[in-house]
Amino acid sequence: MHAPERADELLLCPAPPMTKDAPETLLAQGVVQPVIRREDLVELRASLAAITLRDELLAYLVDVRARHTNARKHSGRRGPRASQSLIMAARAYAAMSGRDL
Repeated sequence: MHAPERADELLLCPAPPMTKDAPETLLAQGVVQPVIRREDLVELRASLAAITLRDELLAYLVDVRARHTNARKHSGRRGPRASQSLIMAARAYAAMSGRDL
C-alpha cells in the first residue's frame, strides 16, 4: 500500500468544524486564561536541568520501560522516547518536591 498523493490526502483531512467548544474558538473568545507567565515557565523548565539524577535511578527507569515493553510484547521501538519521558517526569516530581533524585 502506498501513501496517497498530497492533493488526495488534503481531501481526506478536512478542517474540523469550528464549534463553540473548539479550542480555537475558546481561545479567540478569551475564555482560556493563562495560569503562569511565560518568563516563569522558561525559568521552571531551565530548573529541571539542574536536578541531579543518580545513575541508579536512571538505570531503574530504563529497566522499567524495557520490562513494560517486553511484557506487552511491543517491538521495542518506544525505548528512548519512553525512557526520556519517564526521566522528565522524575525530574518534574523532584522539582515539585524540592529535591534531587
